[in-house]
Amino acid sequence: MATLALTGTVVSLQQTLVLPLLPDLPGLLNTTADNASWLVTATLLFGAVSMPTVTRLADMFGKKRMMMVALAIMVLGSVLGAVSTDLILIIIARALQGVGLSLMTVGIAILRDELPRDRVAPGALDVFPELQRLRGQPNILHVSLSIDSDTELAAA
Repeated sequence: MATLALTGTVVSLQQTLVLPLLPDLPGLLNTTADNASWLVTATLLFGAVSMPTVTRLADMFGKKRMMMVALAIMVLGSVLGAVSTDLILIIIARALQGVGLSLMTVGIAILRDELPRDRVAPGALDVFPELQRLRGQPNILHVSLSIDSDTELAAA
C-alpha cells in the first residue's frame, strides 16, 4: 500500500511540476507559447490513451508487470527530459511521462484486488483519483513559491 501511495505522489508531482513554468518555457526553450503548450498537451494526450490501454494489458499480463513497465517508461521520459534542450525531445519526454498517468488506474485495480471485499463498499475507490488530484494542488503552490523569491516573500 505504501508503494502505491508513493507512486501516486510521484505521478501527481511529475504532472504538476511543469505547470508553474509554462509562462517561462517559451523564453527558456526559444520557442512560442503555442509550441511550449504542447508540453502539457502531449502529457495529457498520452495519459488519456495509456490509461485504458495499460489497464487492459494489466488485466491480461499482470498488474505488477504493467506497473513496472509504465514506471520504466515514465522514468525514461524523465531522463530524456532532464538531458534534452530541444523542444521536440522535451515534448517526447513529457509524452512518455504521460504514460505514468496509467499508474493511477492500475493502482486502483491493485487496491481492489488486495483489500478484502467486505471492507470495500461499491464506489469506495472512486475517491482515490480525486485524492490524487488534490494531493497535486499544494505541489503547484510550493513549486511556484520556490521559483520566484518575490512571490515567496509576498506569500510569507
